[in-house]
Amino acid sequence: MLDANMRHLPKDWCFFVYFAACKEGCEPYKLGVRQGDYIQCQMLDETSENPHISIYVEGSAYTIKESGKLDYWCTYQGNIDGTGFISEHVRQLCSKKILNKV
Repeated sequence: MLDANMRHLPKDWCFFVYFAACKEGCEPYKLGVRQGDYIQCQMLDETSENPHISIYVEGSAYTIKESGKLDYWCTYQGNIDGTGFISEHVRQLCSKKILNKV
């Protein structure tokens, strides 16, 4: 499930999320995402209803769609350009994970 802040980002926006939950067997888990991971993403849709996002795992982009289920929960952390972060510590962690500026 995607948090409300992320669901309203514009199409093609690049940002980071924190996986607060990621149950074994769900789509992100199968790609290698685990609870506690910070992951680079890109919004693929113009609508906030069940949006698709790309997540970048080990250098590869994968598309996931909002499922409405609680098998994963990711929260918006900040933008790829370093803005929008509440925590400087998290901003620094994420800046080390930038794969490309899509």
